[in-house]
Amino acid sequence: MSIGAIALLVTLVTAGVFALLGLLHASKHTTNLEDYMVSRNQFGSWMAFATIVASAMGAWILFSPPEVGATSGLVGIIGYCIGQATPAAVFAGVAPEFVN
Repeated sequence: MSIGAIALLVTLVTAGVFALLGLLHASKHTTNLEDYMVSRNQFGSWMAFATIVASAMGAWILFSPPEVGATSGLVGIIGYCIGQATPAAVFAGVAPEFVN
């Protein structure tokens, strides 16, 4: 068996174990539609901020920094980080005022 085949097997087994654990955990309790769609007053500000950042960044965040780093260097990476973090931080600071 080659190293690549062993690595693939380990990856698939690990993913399968975590999927099984997730399914077992999810099957222990049920939620109604209201609780599933609206998580009102269940998470704090930091969790909301993390959700916004994860939604805003998306998968393309994995591919853009290397391109910016290759074309602009360290200054480009720093500018890219500031440019990505600023809208989420501003939104997190302004959004609570519109909720009430």
